[in-house]
Amino acid sequence: MERDDIDHCYCGWSRAAYITWPDQAQALEITASPELSCAVVYSWAERDEFCFEPVAHMNDALNRPGSEAAMPVVAPGESFSASIRFRAIKR
Repeated sequence: MERDDIDHCYCGWSRAAYITWPDQAQALEITASPELSCAVVYSWAERDEFCFEPVAHMNDALNRPGSEAAMPVVAPGESFSASIRFRAIKR
């Protein structure tokens, strides 16, 4: 089966992802806090690896002020926090 490269940012995801490997008895569950409303997915067609990254804003957010998934702005002395949980599952 021929595969394509994937390089996308998905906004409005449910903040829960379940990743399986068909030939292995394991899976990975990823959950993120509400601050991480987007997820970047990148996969190389010629390699057997991928990246799944929950993020707080869409790609190119600096050039899209006022958009639904705009980059959080943190003033001096303030902070921004979010959490991601990875859970390995034996199937």
